[in-house]
Amino acid sequence: MAQNQEIVRIFHPSDFSESSEVAFAHALKLALITRSEFQILNVQANNGEYDWDSFPGVREMLEKWGELPPDSSRSAITKLGVKVEKNIGRDNDPVVSVLYFLSRKPADLIVIATHQY
Repeated sequence: MAQNQEIVRIFHPSDFSESSEVAFAHALKLALITRSEFQILNVQANNGEYDWDSFPGVREMLEKWGELPPDSSRSAITKLGVKVEKNIGRDNDPVVSVLYFLSRKPADLIVIATHQY
């Protein structure tokens, strides 16, 4: 008989494309259901400046779903049992960045977009 495996950390690498938005929503919903850590990684060229504003809005999505009231604080997400971490990979090669990240913080589940959903 197979044992249930607890999902503690969900990893979502994103290029902020439309396909990634769909995968982001699925990953966030899974993190909400499993009360997991939710790690998002975007790879940006290492030019010294990073675009944090391009990351998808976790609170906005949770508010849209009715899980949080409008204009919630960041701490409201934690009260739902989800710990969100947004990360920027600094290697020009996304594969290298993802593998390096996962070597430091292994994930129980990876939610990734493909070119077609």
